[in-house]
Amino acid sequence: MSRLLVLTLMLVSLPAFASKLTGFTAEYQVYYGDYNLGAGRYTLAHTQGDEYKFSFHSKMRFLLMFSDKRWVESDFLYQNDQVLPIRYQHKREGTGPDYFDKIVFDVSANQIRSVHKKDEYKLDYDDLVRDGLSVQLQLMLDLRRGMKRPKYKILDENKLREREFSYVKDEILTIEGKQYDCVMYQVVRSSKKRKTQMWFSKDHDYQPVMMAHYSKDKKRFNARIVSFKEDKPTAVANIALQEEQPPEQKKAL
Repeated sequence: MSRLLVLTLMLVSLPAFASKLTGFTAEYQVYYGDYNLGAGRYTLAHTQGDEYKFSFHSKMRFLLMFSDKRWVESDFLYQNDQVLPIRYQHKREGTGPDYFDKIVFDVSANQIRSVHKKDEYKLDYDDLVRDGLSVQLQLMLDLRRGMKRPKYKILDENKLREREFSYVKDEILTIEGKQYDCVMYQVVRSSKKRKTQMWFSKDHDYQPVMMAHYSKDKKRFNARIVSFKEDKPTAVANIALQEEQPPEQKKAL
């Protein structure tokens, strides 16, 4: 997964954790230094029963040299405070090669099947393995429970990876004139050349409100929240941004 997607895709405890999640839409602006690259939108919606859809769509452009559009969605079950992915799709278009990824988490077959571009990958089913989008929602839920060093298994581009986050500090942020009471976390890395930090709002169910990626102590990318609203619990997720459409299924697994 590219650093840009990691950044954009990365973004007080709930009483006893309700059996259902509240849908929401959160929109962000993404910057390279002080240059506005474009927008990203996250949508969480209840579909049926214990099933939900978490979606992300972004449109980025840097002058006339670079463009990047992504449609990402994860269908999952929410059970026992855990996000259990069912299907994942990721479509990318823009400068450089376009591609389409898909992952199926098949409990009945005890198998996880992944296609990255045209390459296939399979592994035994493990309910701790998540895709790169659903893990972001699980992180938000775990922070509500007060976890200080959450760690996850992520299947990304046909590779099984581990990602760990560590608590840094509490901090008050002011974004677009609005104040947020946040907890700040950082991605755990062995190398000190790269650093990714995220701020989660305690007053908005730990929704990420700012993310920043540094390379050699210089801020490269950052994303800031511009709007957040809760949706009706029965709303159906729509990851389209303006005229754009969600990804089509390219290949059955």
